[in-house]
Amino acid sequence: MTDYLQSAGRLWRITSCAMCVVASIVSILTSLFMLHDMLRRQSFEFEGKPLWIAALLLCFVGFCAAYIAFRLARDRIASNGVTTMPAWFIQSFGALLLVGIGLVAYEKRDLSFAIEGLSLCAAMLLISRNIARRHKRNQPNQSPEPTPTTVTPPAGQEARQP
Repeated sequence: MTDYLQSAGRLWRITSCAMCVVASIVSILTSLFMLHDMLRRQSFEFEGKPLWIAALLLCFVGFCAAYIAFRLARDRIASNGVTTMPAWFIQSFGALLLVGIGLVAYEKRDLSFAIEGLSLCAAMLLISRNIARRHKRNQPNQSPEPTPTTVTPPAGQEARQP
């Protein structure tokens, strides 16, 4: 089985960070251009279709790309101790990708497309499980040593050690 959680290395991290910065700038500037055009025309539709939804989606993609670039530039791992991005972020994009793949496969009537994309979505959605497995594999299962406890006595009696 492929280890999706292995380190990608410094070159890939820097390259990915640069590409995310470019994607963020292009997405946000395109969104602003669309907003300017909608305000100039005083219409939030284009040929009867809601153009403002596309502008919002582009803005969302731009801010997500900026967040990813920020996380990659920090060169720190998430609180889970394994990934750079938080697991919730990866899982939410896995859910969005699953919906997108489902819609495209339905529109194209292409079951093979849906099946091929499902493995990537499953890997993203089950990232927490994969992280937990890695933690379990790296840390031996040891029971803690028993420690003496103090028994609280009723009023008027001394504390005793078991």
